Amino acid sequence: MNKRLCTVLVLLPLVCFPVLGQRSRRLANQDQSDPIYKFIKRLPELDRIEILAVGSIPSEKLDELDCKDPKNLCNPPYGPPVKILASTVLVGKAAERISALWRQLEPGNSMGCFVPGYVMRFYSKEERLLETEVCFHCCNASLPNYGLAGICGSKKAITGFEKKVMEVLPYPRVRTETK
Repeated sequence: MNKRLCTVLVLLPLVCFPVLGQRSRRLANQDQSDPIYKFIKRLPELDRIEILAVGSIPSEKLDELDCKDPKNLCNPPYGPPVKILASTVLVGKAAERISALWRQLEPGNSMGCFVPGYVMRFYSKEERLLETEVCFHCCNASLPNYGLAGICGSKKAITGFEKKVMEVLPYPRVRTETK
């Protein structure tokens, strides 16, 4: 009985470790093609970030929307056209701080409202690597060739990211039109 147990204990790691190694390689390969990892976790080093605070445009005003007006963003990455309410550009250490917080975001549950308050553009040497719409209410960000991705897998990460974004560009108060 002891010989069998010893044989099993010796052979078990030899059988299991290659399988574990294959599983790890498979997950690593999957990560490389997963948009969350490509555009969030593994976003390359950046030197500039544009942050736009945006607001929705009533559907009855879309027909008369002037897309040449720089205050309008007619082709955001995912949703309908939006009005740019405020903007800022971060470079150097400020861009590094925001991008470090962005990379800490974890995939997770989200809700479905998607009324983004911010559009973010990440650049490296004048090349736009990513343009994304972010909705802190429903915990979604738009990703290229993917759609909406839940980004609230870590409460600490999303809270830190939202706090920093709103610190560098507080969401402006918007007057609503009344009849």
